[in-house]
Amino acid sequence: MVHRSVGYDAAKMTKGRKRHLVVDTLGLMMAAVVTAANVTERDGGQQVGCIPVMQRVQMLSAD
Repeated sequence: MVHRSVGYDAAKMTKGRKRHLVVDTLGLMMAAVVTAANVTERDGGQQVGCIPVMQRVQMLSAD
């Protein structure tokens, strides 16, 4: 049985889950969201932005 949080990313040819992390300038983790692999990085980043701790962030850089 496959859980609905498991997906397939055709671009990277991977099956499973993606981890979207937010770290500070020291590399300490501030927030994390785990999504299905078929969720795009843009949509995963928007989900991370909805976490309450992210309301204090003034500048964000994505890689």
